[in-house]
Amino acid sequence: MAPVLLYVVGVATAVCAYQSAFQAGLLHALLPDLHITSKELGQLFGLTSFALSLLLVFRTNASYERWDGARKMWGLVLNRSRDVVRQGLAWIPAERAGLRDMLCRWVPAFSKALMCHLRKGEDLSKELEGILLPHEVKAVLQASHRPNYILQVLAQIVRAACLPTAITMAMEQNLTNFEDCLGGCERILRTPVPVAYARHTSRFMMMWLTALPFTLVASLGWGAVPACGVIAYLLLGIKEITVSIEEPFSILPLETISGTVVTNVRELQAMHSTAQHGMAQHSAASGGTREVLSAAALVALAEREEAKQGSRRLKKDDPSHRGVGEERTALPALVAA
Repeated sequence: MAPVLLYVVGVATAVCAYQSAFQAGLLHALLPDLHITSKELGQLFGLTSFALSLLLVFRTNASYERWDGARKMWGLVLNRSRDVVRQGLAWIPAERAGLRDMLCRWVPAFSKALMCHLRKGEDLSKELEGILLPHEVKAVLQASHRPNYILQVLAQIVRAACLPTAITMAMEQNLTNFEDCLGGCERILRTPVPVAYARHTSRFMMMWLTALPFTLVASLGWGAVPACGVIAYLLLGIKEITVSIEEPFSILPLETISGTVVTNVRELQAMHSTAQHGMAQHSAASGGTREVLSAAALVALAEREEAKQGSRRLKKDDPSHRGVGEERTALPALVAA
């Protein structure tokens, strides 16, 4: 943006210097007087400013839609990752702990693989280190389409779990959402804003900014130089924003989102663990670890409390217990009589 801004300021300075020299009589009388021509240019600017504003608005909206669509799809990846892990931990039997652990490894691996798939120069093997086992990392790296391979592995995990039909369908729907997010991100990545549209907007803006000093010099004089600089800075800033957000995967915090997936999945896995006394090791936000009552233990406590309350109600409603109570209260009355 700086070279273009300097160009506009330079043109404005040259125009103001020309008009000052003309008014001082230093130039030939046959040369045009910008004070007169600025009125005609002002009318022309009134017609073209509307067209330029429309081009900038359309370009900005198109770029923002791409950025917002990418952000929403990655938010869906985060939510579906939590959901499919929650379903798997709740419904896969405890005796199949290996299948549970595999699910908790491969779900965060998908977000890491998708991030590396959308960005150039990312090292997927480094990203998957500590998430997948060494032989699993090797298998992923050998695939030509790595996110799609991970989805196939997740589908096989769901199939091998032999869960009820309704649960299987719900987990498969989450995997379908993963596939939709993958396709949507690829559409944004491989379908950029048309080059002809972007170039036409840039050329139109440059011609408009070049002619801008000629319309302001008559009314502002040397004040046209800072005025043109400010206007050019604002318009070029809008254009710079549209260029930066039309490729959203380079500016979105994908590392943070995929890291959140890893953290949340491990937390869910810890909370569903069946450690001794129902306590699970949970990583705290401060970086340490603390013991937290597992979800299964909480449910078991609630069931025991419900059973105790039920037994109390049965004793209270039992006629034999009521009769004993009534006899005990009647004896003192008879003695007093």
